[in-house]
Amino acid sequence: MSKKSMTGVILTVVGSLAIGVAASLVFLNVFKSSISPAAMSLMTQKLTPALYVMIGIGLGLVIALWTLVCALITKKFGTQKA
Repeated sequence: MSKKSMTGVILTVVGSLAIGVAASLVFLNVFKSSISPAAMSLMTQKLTPALYVMIGIGLGLVIALWTLVCALITKKFGTQKA
């Protein structure tokens, strides 16, 4: 793997993780605004942010893998000269 393609993979993973974590933080804010703190236990209040961030990391990894698979498939079905 060349240095250029390795840089592309790293940027893809970092960008995808940022997108996943940002999406999870948006959903966390929606959750917090729709559920009152009185309706949640103390454990739920403390663990919810960490769980949402972990879900965001998972989402980011799925996005990164999907992007890399699509990039590999695109190389296989490149343009053909007639």
